[in-house]
Amino acid sequence: MTGRDCPPPRRIMDENSFGVLWDGQYEALNRLVLGLGFGIGDALVRHRVPPQDAGKLQENLVKDLYTTLSVPAMPIQDAIDLARFLVETTIGFVRFAVFLPKSVGGAVEIAAITKHEGFRWVQSRRFHPADFRRGG
Repeated sequence: MTGRDCPPPRRIMDENSFGVLWDGQYEALNRLVLGLGFGIGDALVRHRVPPQDAGKLQENLVKDLYTTLSVPAMPIQDAIDLARFLVETTIGFVRFAVFLPKSVGGAVEIAAITKHEGFRWVQSRRFHPADFRRGG
């Protein structure tokens, strides 16, 4: 969403797929889920991995280090809790990372979208008291 403009929904994963996807500030979750940050390619080259081999090694490391955080039969409450954890982890990482721009933070709003219930706010500063926004 940009301001009041909201493009129509689009499918980013087919019905038989599952997993965690993220966008925005990538570094924290790349490290947590993929096991590697953005700087891995340059680091491999600095450690004498030939540049033409660094990309393949990075790809293999992600396969070895990937952490599965969700399963297809995950209860919706677990998915909500996981989403909250990932957002709060990113906020904390960016807050304390010395050389990252402070590009995330503020109130966390979460909605669940399910086949049977559709769109439902789970955590929103507009509809809940202030202590609920902090997970209390």
